Amino acid sequence: MRYVQTSNGVFVRHIRDEFESIRWDETHKTSVRKLTTEDRLRFGIERLQLVTPPYFDPSTQTRTEEAALLEGNTWTQTWAVTSLVGEALAEASAKADKEAAELSKKTGIEILGVLCSATKDDQMGLTAVGLDYSMTNGAGEAFANTKFEFANGNTLVINSDNFATIYNAWVPFRRSFFVPD
Repeated sequence: MRYVQTSNGVFVRHIRDEFESIRWDETHKTSVRKLTTEDRLRFGIERLQLVTPPYFDPSTQTRTEEAALLEGNTWTQTWAVTSLVGEALAEASAKADKEAAELSKKTGIEILGVLCSATKDDQMGLTAVGLDYSMTNGAGEAFANTKFEFANGNTLVINSDNFATIYNAWVPFRRSFFVPD
């Protein structure tokens, strides 16, 4: 439940946390929930009618909650969507690029018909498989088929015949996430 505080029909402030203790006057410091009906009237506490926030593109806009409006007898939540400019736009664009890169890691790259993600866990796991492959081959032994499960849930069986193909595709893709800005 959300509330607003008003004074003579004019919006004063949002009360976002109905459990937070607020000092209302010299003798009242309590949460909205614990105020009596009389105290709510005296301090101008009204329920806030929430509305669905409008769509906005976080890479080019901001969305902020504004002062509530009295519509009939109901205080209603309002929102403003504004365009970003200058440095704020550049920061939002950089953040969107970073989020796209993170999503790309989870989406991954297709290798041998399997979509292989490239998360930190995938990196550690495939590094271990690569070490096993190197040590096994270095000892002159046969590398055992290894079923590897990627973070995105897809699996790929790595063996001596496809090891080079997998690593030659996956390693450059994963390395692309570590290019300095």
